[in-house]
Amino acid sequence: MVSIADRYRNDWRTLGARCGGSAVLPSAPPRRNGTPGDDRKEVFTRLSAVETGFLVTPWPFMTAVTAPIAGRLTIRYPASVICSIGLVLLAAGLLLTVFLPTIPVKWDVVWRLALCGIGFGLFQTPNNTAMMTAGPTGRSGAASGINAAARFVVWSLGSALVALIFGLSGDHGTVFWLLAGTGFALMGAAASSARRFR
Repeated sequence: MVSIADRYRNDWRTLGARCGGSAVLPSAPPRRNGTPGDDRKEVFTRLSAVETGFLVTPWPFMTAVTAPIAGRLTIRYPASVICSIGLVLLAAGLLLTVFLPTIPVKWDVVWRLALCGIGFGLFQTPNNTAMMTAGPTGRSGAASGINAAARFVVWSLGSALVALIFGLSGDHGTVFWLLAGTGFALMGAAASSARRFR
């Protein structure tokens, strides 16, 4: 019997999906079995947990680097514009991850996830700033609570949606999930650009 961890272990495109939506993927990547004697495939698809961790690190690292810059940009430019740009960059990174070859060079994975991290960093800080400053100062505690509650509800729904996509689409679940993430990011960019310029 093949465990879920073994089944979803070696598809490189899922590395982007694993980071997508800030930990909304409850399982590991889909497995691609190499043919006997295909040593190159075995080398690239058998990564340790540490190697995989280093490979997906560019997303949170670039988010952490970009977030303070986005905070400074929010002082000069409308949050809706910065959020829209960030979501378009996130969508571009996710879409580019769909087109990774089965056995990519590690650098191909790294720069795509870094682009996703930059986009997420440009979105997150201005969006939180806009949400926290939308109401009166005396109600900032309530705004913070609503922000946290909305984040956890969306994470839960996102995890359920990813599990549903993987369950219904089998080996192509990674591609469908990345395309769904791209679509949601583009819808968010459209909604953000439609906000009043604040």
